[in-house]
Amino acid sequence: MQVPGFLRCKVKATIGGKEYVSMATAAFAPEQIVPLAKAPGDFDAFWAAGREALAKVPVESRLTPMHELSTEHVDTFHVRIRTIGEGWYGGAYVYGILNVPKKPGRYPAVLKVPGAGVRPYFGDAGLAAKGAIVLEIGVHGLPVNLAKEVYDTLLAGGLNNYWMFNMDNREEFYYRRVILSCLRSVDFLAEHPAWNGKDMLVMGASQGGMLAIDTAALDSRVTALQATHPAMCDIVAPLHGRAGGWPHMFQPNADGSPSRHATPAKILTTSYYDTVNFARCVKVPGFYIWGYNDEACPPSSTHAAFNVITAPKTLAVELEQQHSYPEEQNLAIYAWVERTLGLK
Repeated sequence: MQVPGFLRCKVKATIGGKEYVSMATAAFAPEQIVPLAKAPGDFDAFWAAGREALAKVPVESRLTPMHELSTEHVDTFHVRIRTIGEGWYGGAYVYGILNVPKKPGRYPAVLKVPGAGVRPYFGDAGLAAKGAIVLEIGVHGLPVNLAKEVYDTLLAGGLNNYWMFNMDNREEFYYRRVILSCLRSVDFLAEHPAWNGKDMLVMGASQGGMLAIDTAALDSRVTALQATHPAMCDIVAPLHGRAGGWPHMFQPNADGSPSRHATPAKILTTSYYDTVNFARCVKVPGFYIWGYNDEACPPSSTHAAFNVITAPKTLAVELEQQHSYPEEQNLAIYAWVERTLGLK
């Protein structure tokens, strides 16, 4: 290879009518990968305007006890928080599961942001029991405690390919409300009487890794972040012959022809949402982890974002990991989170 990047060997074999697939990926100077994504000149102004619009919307939180998810040491609530967005029926909301230690005190806060998809959530009482307020949110404006069939139906129907909704307009692209709702969730945690007023960590994987970086970049109250194989990194890279991050909206067709989404308007819109451009703004310590065999969020895309971060950063690479969550990864993530927050 003549330029920094990754080389992958992928092998397929059909035996007894069943297809087997394996792969190996080698890195060449990944620390020198330069992103192809460029930030628009008004990137900061665009998101400052979004924060100003959000600030005009009252938080208006509502907590409903969930005794079935509470434990001896942790109280659990289903939470509804007002966020940006209006409809004929009224305001929009972000929903989540809140875990709070029962023991009186002041605690660090953790915001867990979700990966792609539509699903219920159950919170993280285990992390809360170690001494943290934990809020795990969904991002679709839906209660997160409904039957799984409801979410499966939505993902196959009205929310199918939601990550492509309104790509022609930066103000109406689906992720604008999603990202601002993550900031609204920080508002909620910052107002919680049990927050210690100083420690605010945001964490997530894939789409959640993207949102963790975005939230940390836009909200100065966030003091640390953890991102696992973040999505939407270097989205335009396929237009230049290199792998870009999920959801691959500009990936060429199988015959090599350009993606139908590669229009000037859509390319411009994604520049306001590319994780690379948020990564450039991160100022807090972070722990990052991904694998070289990841095809959803290829390592060339995640390294492109990681390399522009100037804040303290630690990268743990699982060489053979795909877009998965092995147990050793979870152990490493939670060890870093607990150490960073001083949890027991």
